[in-house]
Amino acid sequence: MTERDVEVILQRAREKFPDAHPRIISDNGPQFIANDFKAFIRLCGMTHVRISPGYPQSNGKKERFYQTLKSECIRPGTPLSLEDARRLIAAFVEHYNTKRLHSAIGYIAPADKLEGRAEAIWAERDRKLAEARDARRLRRAEVRRGDPSSELLTSRKETPTIHLAGETDAGPAGEHPARDSRPGRRIPVEGEPSRSPNPHDALSVPGYPEPPDASENSRLPKASESLISEARLSSSR
Repeated sequence: MTERDVEVILQRAREKFPDAHPRIISDNGPQFIANDFKAFIRLCGMTHVRISPGYPQSNGKKERFYQTLKSECIRPGTPLSLEDARRLIAAFVEHYNTKRLHSAIGYIAPADKLEGRAEAIWAERDRKLAEARDARRLRRAEVRRGDPSSELLTSRKETPTIHLAGETDAGPAGEHPARDSRPGRRIPVEGEPSRSPNPHDALSVPGYPEPPDASENSRLPKASESLISEARLSSSR
């Protein structure tokens, strides 16, 4: 890029925005230190600032724009020719200046900032936020008064509760009886036919041996009775 190319670009910018008087920030390239360029800047009523040699961080805005141009335009677009690259970059610069919101200037487009519409945009945003807060406050007041139509707007779905084995869920009062999910434990439900209690219900758990039958236990002699019978036999002899 020569000194004449820089002058052409700045002249086009002046024709598009005649009331703007920007400050030009550049490095120390030969096109920016030429005497003709200094005279052009002075005639246009602009100012020119050059960064320190070997310190590009002092022109961070330009470097940040190059990074944005590469990440949002060049790499996603993948131009296949020079003309294709020019078309992509021109469309991106137009979008960057007129549509894209910038956090550094209050989330507005640079064109709006340049033309002095920033205060009006911020005031319109504050008005919409105030209207949204008022509408939300009215809906809450209608819910408190018991309006069913507004209750649908603020109601939330209840999250289902998952109970693990061994936990007890008492349930809502007056709706469901208490449940005990531990193995071998149960609470009778109202209306269920009663049954005789079995003392071995708590032990009938899968994986555990079944207890012996009570009738079999009654047929087995006890240890004390067997000892007494042996003593009587020995005394009779």
